[in-house]
Amino acid sequence: MKTVCVDARLLSGPGIGTYLKNLLQRLQDVPIRWHALVSDVESFPFKDKINPIAVSSPIYSVKEQLELPLKIPACDLFWSPHYNVPLFPIRAKKRLVTIHDVFHLAHAHELTFHQRLYAKKVIRRAVKGSRAIITDSQFSKAEIQRFTGAETIDVIPLAADPDLFTPQPSARSEFPFILFVGSPKPHKNLKGLVAAFKMLKTEVNLVIIGKKKGVNGLENLEKLQGERIQLLHDIPDHRLPHFYRTAELMAFPSFYEGFGLPPLEAMSCGCPVIVSNAGALPEVCGDAAVYVDPHSEAQMASAIDELLQNQDKRRALSIKGLEQSKRFSWKNAADAHFNIIDRLTS
Repeated sequence: MKTVCVDARLLSGPGIGTYLKNLLQRLQDVPIRWHALVSDVESFPFKDKINPIAVSSPIYSVKEQLELPLKIPACDLFWSPHYNVPLFPIRAKKRLVTIHDVFHLAHAHELTFHQRLYAKKVIRRAVKGSRAIITDSQFSKAEIQRFTGAETIDVIPLAADPDLFTPQPSARSEFPFILFVGSPKPHKNLKGLVAAFKMLKTEVNLVIIGKKKGVNGLENLEKLQGERIQLLHDIPDHRLPHFYRTAELMAFPSFYEGFGLPPLEAMSCGCPVIVSNAGALPEVCGDAAVYVDPHSEAQMASAIDELLQNQDKRRALSIKGLEQSKRFSWKNAADAHFNIIDRLTS
């Protein structure tokens, strides 16, 4: 039987963690002998069918690069679900990598010197040393090719969890609010959203779900919470649908996105979305979103005000969003991943 080892150390986090959880849940039953590198063996949810291998060193560290060749077993294929691939030789016959985006190359000016050096070296090593490259969108494919010269890249879109993100038309919040879900990194443009929120003519609240510390340069965000802004952190996945279903709309004005799962999750719950016209967001949202220039806070505020005051438009976007979200499937994504794995191990 073919043997595949996957780096699953980011399983418990958002983003790549969501990607891994949804794929491994569906791939654990395919005819493959699986191993997984994990940070915590006891909490690994797939250990009945996937053999967990503990790795203690921090991700993105020098120690990690020394430990990985010792922990990765002899196998037909090693799959890195992120660009932080092993730099030294490993006991895998072939390598597969998923590069979700090349933000660290496209926005290198926002990084420290060491972060830029690490990203450039490791991403190029990932491309050069892998037999196949997977990414999430046509936008990311073009970006990877632009920065690395890679030729063959498989595009496999992500999806919203069909068991979790579903509509509930009767859901309604006691107070109307705009929702933002995402990391506090500067390219998510939360700072611009807060500025646009302060321009609104409509009385509404802003709920931000993300990390509390260092929110996009808004170190004094706690002081704004009395101004109809709520910051919620450490919200588990199973609680997110409640916020999507009860929000008046979701705003996602990112400067750069390799895919954009939060808007897709919102649409799957029937929540109208306003997104930027940047990155892969037009691929994900199609004609089911209101698009804004992320550099224009005034345009953002105007679009939010208009949508808040137009219930018919919100309802129409909700219907379109539900239809658009059906185009994305974790089953299809898992099948496409298996086909690549099967091809590489044949």
